[in-house]
Amino acid sequence: MDRFLAMSLFVAVAEQGSLVKASEQLGLSAPAVTRALAQLETRLGVRLLHRTTRRLRLSEAGERYLEDCRRILGELREAEEWLSGSQTAAQGWLHVTAPVLFGQLFVMPVVSDYLETHPRVRAQVALLDRVVNLLEEGHDVAVRIGALADSSLRAAQVGEVRQIYCAAPEYLSRFGAPKKLAELKNHRLISTQTSLGKAPVQLVVNTNQAALDAALAGWGVVRLLSYQVAGAIESGRLLPVLREEAAEVWPVHVLHQEGRRVSLKVQSFFDLLVSRLRANPAIVSG
Repeated sequence: MDRFLAMSLFVAVAEQGSLVKASEQLGLSAPAVTRALAQLETRLGVRLLHRTTRRLRLSEAGERYLEDCRRILGELREAEEWLSGSQTAAQGWLHVTAPVLFGQLFVMPVVSDYLETHPRVRAQVALLDRVVNLLEEGHDVAVRIGALADSSLRAAQVGEVRQIYCAAPEYLSRFGAPKKLAELKNHRLISTQTSLGKAPVQLVVNTNQAALDAALAGWGVVRLLSYQVAGAIESGRLLPVLREEAAEVWPVHVLHQEGRRVSLKVQSFFDLLVSRLRANPAIVSG
């Protein structure tokens, strides 16, 4: 089997977690996929997948090979797009990633508008509350909140955000507003962590949206990033507290891989996203 086809097959199986789903995606039979994987493992001399009747799991060698396959196939795709004329018309898959709530509020509208004006582009958006490695995970453009450590990426700062303590008017009318951080220990706190400074949290949730919803329902005081609560504060559904307490400011960047060939779709989307985010007062004002 052609090596690039074998790599594509392996990536599909690893990402789908199922031989059947991968075979459907590739338009092959499940036995053909099984044979191809066996041939690939024989040629490489390592086991890439641990298979049981219920699931597939990557071996340590398989995890490393998956990263290499994504990188090689991405470079091949980039080279082919460049040669086939993708520099005269944006086309092909565009992979975008951003933090979950930020992506829902600010990135998805830009993606939708971009696809309206670029019908030959298809987009896959991954909203994840973790630092994403663009090269290893196959993303073209990313939004990152916080300090940057990647030197191989082109980055454009689009604004800044900061942490804000706030609560619903109903909660503050019942319990009063804390005037100092030390007073938080006397309040009902909502967070995605088990503590806010030295104050224990009574309600811990696993998403920022759930924390925001609990605060909007009047349950307690929440600390979220300014963009996450900007709309609720503007409408009066949440009121900021502890304004005098200094809050760390975090930069917001849009990034893409710095390479010799940047496809038109990546460059044009990157430019649009940067422009739109820089015009957004919820980000620019922090």
